Amino acid sequence: MNHQENALVVKDNRLIEASYRLDLFEQRVILMAIVQARGKKVVITPDSWLEVSATDYAEVYAVDISTAYKHLKLAADSLLSRQIVLEGIDPQTQQRAVLKTHWATHTLYIPQLAKVKLRLSDVVIPYVTNLESHFTSYRLRAIAGMGSAYAIRLYELLVQYQTIGHRRLSLVDLRYYLDAHEKSYDRIDNFKRKVIDIAVKQINECSDLSVQYEQIKQGRAIIALDFLINTLEEPVAAEQFTREKESPDHLANTADSKLLSGLAGLELVMFNQLKKLDPSITETKIRKDAAQQKVSEIFVIQRMIEQFSEGAI
Repeated sequence: MNHQENALVVKDNRLIEASYRLDLFEQRVILMAIVQARGKKVVITPDSWLEVSATDYAEVYAVDISTAYKHLKLAADSLLSRQIVLEGIDPQTQQRAVLKTHWATHTLYIPQLAKVKLRLSDVVIPYVTNLESHFTSYRLRAIAGMGSAYAIRLYELLVQYQTIGHRRLSLVDLRYYLDAHEKSYDRIDNFKRKVIDIAVKQINECSDLSVQYEQIKQGRAIIALDFLINTLEEPVAAEQFTREKESPDHLANTADSKLLSGLAGLELVMFNQLKKLDPSITETKIRKDAAQQKVSEIFVIQRMIEQFSEGAI
C-alpha cells in the first residue's frame, strides 16, 4: 500500500477553508486517494484514476474487510453528488465570486477487486496538487481513528495554526466551514454538544493535537470559539489503535512487541514484514538507528524494507 497510513495529506489552505460536507467514508476515501497520488508522484489530471482498495482502507482505518467493502461502495455511490463551495476573486472582473463544483467527476467501483477508483474535478485538482504557496500537511494516521466527519474537518482547520497555538473562529465561519447548517445547530448548546464537543473529544483522543476551546462573547451572546492548540509528539490513541488491530496470530512472530506499543496497525504489519526478511532485527537496533539519524522508527523500518526489496541488504 506504499505505507499510506503514515503518509502525508497535503491540501491548499483555501480548499480546507471551503465549505463542503463529506460523510466519514467519503472523507476517508478522498484523503487516501490524495495520499496515494502523492506517494506515487502521479501528475493528477482530470483523466487520472485514483484508486483505493478495501484492503488498504481496512488497514488504515482499523476495520474488517467486509466493513471496508461497504464503506467503499457507499463512497463510490455518493461522491458524485457532493458539492464543494469555494470563495475567491473572479480573475476577469476582480469581484468576489462563489464557485460551486463537485469533488469527483467519475467514480468506479470494482466489486471483484474490492476497489474504488475516482477522477477528481478539474477545479479541485489544482488545490490538491499546487503546493508552491500556502498549504497544510498532516499524517493520515492522525485522523485514522476519528469516527466523526466534523472531527476530521475541524482537525484540518486547526492543524493550519498549530505553530501559532490558537485559532479563533466565529460561529458563522465554523458553521460555514463544517457545512453544519441544520436548524437545530442555530442553538449554540446543540451546536457545541452535537458538533464541536464530539469533534474536540476525537481530536484529543486520536490525533497529534491537544485541543480545548474558550467561548468568546459579545454581551451575553457567544459569537466565536477560541481554540487553544498544542502539538503532541505522538497521537495519543496510537497504542489503543494498535491494540485494536492486534491478535495472537498477528503478534506470534514478533519478538519485539514493546517496539510496537506506540505504533498504528499498518506500522505493525510493516515491522512484522521486516522481521520475516531479517529475524535478527531488534528493537534496540531500530531505536538506535532512528536516534542516530534523527528520524522516526517507522522511517527506519520502511527504509530497511525498501533496501531488502532492492537487494541492498
